[in-house]
Amino acid sequence: MRILRWGAMIAVLSAILVAGISWFGSQEITRRAQAALTGMTDLGRARGGAVTAAGFPVRIGVQVQDLALLGAPQVETPRLVATAPLWNPLDWSGDLALPMVVTTGGMRFNVTGTSARVGVRPGYGADWPVRATSLALLDPAATYEAAGAPSLTAKALNLVALQQDGAAYRIHAAIDALALPPGLAASLTPTARFPDTIETVTADALVTFSTPFTLTPQPAPQIDTLQIDMMRLIWGGHQIALSGTLTVDPAGQPEGTLQLRVQDWQQWLEFAQGALRIDRRAMPVLMILGNTLSRATGDGTIVAPLVFRDGQMALGPVPLGPAPVLR
Repeated sequence: MRILRWGAMIAVLSAILVAGISWFGSQEITRRAQAALTGMTDLGRARGGAVTAAGFPVRIGVQVQDLALLGAPQVETPRLVATAPLWNPLDWSGDLALPMVVTTGGMRFNVTGTSARVGVRPGYGADWPVRATSLALLDPAATYEAAGAPSLTAKALNLVALQQDGAAYRIHAAIDALALPPGLAASLTPTARFPDTIETVTADALVTFSTPFTLTPQPAPQIDTLQIDMMRLIWGGHQIALSGTLTVDPAGQPEGTLQLRVQDWQQWLEFAQGALRIDRRAMPVLMILGNTLSRATGDGTIVAPLVFRDGQMALGPVPLGPAPVLR
């Protein structure tokens, strides 16, 4: 009986100790999170409401109300709760409250879903460098504010970034069952016969930034180099893939060449003409180019250079228009 009493006493004292560490740890984390949010606000990169402790009694963490990340895109969530277990204080996970508001290209989207989870694993250091981060959305749906129905839905969206060396990060992204507004694909290119759902979009890349990401306030790192190992889209059984390396100047303009590998290239060309508004007068040249390139592979697939230069992009010798800005 004495052993049982001692065991019970030790268990109670251990629980009190753990709860005390959790409470005091969360208070310190809250203080630092508030200071970091203030610093990010001063840099114009974020804004937020009340910061309070979370995770008690066996975790440490914070809760931030009305958090907005003011990058591109801009993301607003009613609440972020982020915690880490006492036994592994560098393994942070969090829940983003839904619905969120995402603003990109001047358009605002309301994002709903089953869940939105984030993960961050910092390293030791004065700036708390980010070693790994992740984002997982289950059943996301994005609705343009001016529309009454969801503009895009998906089964899942996953993003993982792992620091490789300095400011270089290995990034994997995947979207499953991306559904477009009904009839959109057919309205763009009626003859291409693409369905309303894209089966999958995946990307694996090594991205080098101007500076490493940290948990301490700093100006937003900019992309220096984008090395795409493979970016693949499968839509209606048709597959298109990209690989190659681009450098990015301080204005966000990419320079370099990607290799475009296309199956069923006639269908993709017809879709691109409608979706990207390629000048119809360029289509005969593109058809001749596609036939020539497809004969070289022997299986009907074409491999062609997608060139980025001086703010413009071109498929081989055929201009396609302005290049996207990568900032």
